[in-house]
Amino acid sequence: MKALFVLSLDTELAWGTFDKKGFITYKYHFDHYRLLINRLIELLERYSIKATWAFVGHLFLDQCTGIHQNVLSPKYHWFNNEDWHKYDPGTGLKRDPYWYGKDILDKVRSMKIKQEIGTHTFSHVIIGDKECTAKIAVSQIMNCIKLGAKLGFDVESLVFPRNKIGYLKEIAACGIKTFRGTEKNWYRKTPRGLQPLFSMVDRISGITPPVYQLSELPYQYDILEIPASQFLTRYDGMRKFLPSLVRIIKAKKGIKSAIKRKAIYHLWFHPFNLGSSEKMFYAIEEILKYFSRERTKGNIENLTMTEIYHEYKKLHQ
Repeated sequence: MKALFVLSLDTELAWGTFDKKGFITYKYHFDHYRLLINRLIELLERYSIKATWAFVGHLFLDQCTGIHQNVLSPKYHWFNNEDWHKYDPGTGLKRDPYWYGKDILDKVRSMKIKQEIGTHTFSHVIIGDKECTAKIAVSQIMNCIKLGAKLGFDVESLVFPRNKIGYLKEIAACGIKTFRGTEKNWYRKTPRGLQPLFSMVDRISGITPPVYQLSELPYQYDILEIPASQFLTRYDGMRKFLPSLVRIIKAKKGIKSAIKRKAIYHLWFHPFNLGSSEKMFYAIEEILKYFSRERTKGNIENLTMTEIYHEYKKLHQ
């Protein structure tokens, strides 16, 4: 069994951060989003990389009325109990490109290297929050699956918004085969208040990220968890002081560890993070170059999340 490299991309546009007024904070990122996506696609094709693109389902649309009667959404106390869809403009792609992404979906689906289209829920609801019910979670996921079917593709993988996991049994019953789990890092068992500090220490020091044996991945309700190994840190805010070399070294260590242990290395980021600095593209390309060299040697291969699920099932037949 070879080592495996998985890349998952949280494809959100403004839906991922609207509750924090991200459409203001990240205006530059979203104004240049299509250009960033084009460059990312070019990079992935150059190195023959297939990724799992976890799309917010609303981005499957090029227009809407703003009323989605079949899509349930929560009212969170931390969002002032307001309508979760309050910022949905009810217009279309040309007028409000922050909120629609059918053009992006079409570009990804037309790539030379076939990509996987997964879901990030219909409108980036935080499923793991106690104010989100199972009924809401199922509604969000099923609407993405139905939209995908209308467009001609299966939606079988899930990335939970903010990595807040919940309702696995109900979500598996929808037909979702796999989801991205949280990183199994060394500091997970430390006091919650200290974890942000230890997380920064982990990123600065370039400690080898966790990798995972295919045979030992968590599996229940016929849904497979593929934990993350590394978030490719963006350059916004204080993170800009973290040298690119540290990001790259950490990723290379993860790939080396996966090869040594014949395990899975799972890298992820949000495409809008690419707007934080030109250095993001440099870091990604250096990581993909390294992976490509190791793949040429026959040491590692690249699979999507759902392909990992099928390999797991073969292993346990």
